[in-house]
Amino acid sequence: MKRRDYYNKLKETVDNGFTEYQIKLKEYNKLKTERIEGHYSLDYLSREIIPRMNSLRAELTGIQNKVKAEARRLTDIKKADFENAERLNPADLTDDVKLLQGGLILTQRDIEGILERNSSNRTMIQLAVRYAKEHGLKLSHSYNDTKEDQKQLDDICGAIGTVVKWYDTDNINSYQNVYNAVFTEDFYNACDTDQED
Repeated sequence: MKRRDYYNKLKETVDNGFTEYQIKLKEYNKLKTERIEGHYSLDYLSREIIPRMNSLRAELTGIQNKVKAEARRLTDIKKADFENAERLNPADLTDDVKLLQGGLILTQRDIEGILERNSSNRTMIQLAVRYAKEHGLKLSHSYNDTKEDQKQLDDICGAIGTVVKWYDTDNINSYQNVYNAVFTEDFYNACDTDQED
């Protein structure tokens, strides 16, 4: 799954959960108002209204939990994709591996040339980046390793939990601010340049 697909699925999950939550919340708030205004007898309240309110409150919590669980499931799939992409594949070795293993002293420029020639080859990228790290070479582009990528995904998944907590706010601007803080334009734009993981 590409990052953009992951991002879009997360966003869709949160949006659908919000819509479903708001429908149930509206019903809950209507019953709550009627209870407070005393439209019903105590017997009817205890027999019908309060149990329905309790049921709706449980459904609201269930919606939040469902969204968080789906965010975790999507995140785990994406993390597995990163893990799989980091496995070296002998079929992906190119002649550049001879430079990396030939005992030659390579410069930053040499490693960047290897990276450019193999820009869509995860095996060669990993080998070149490892060589650069082992030899203290600074590269002009940064290359995240799997642990950094996975931490970013965990942070995003955790932030979804915060967004979901704000489903229950009367102030839509507060919810929107939290939502926008998670689904930033920078993250979305970063997906545009993302290669297949």
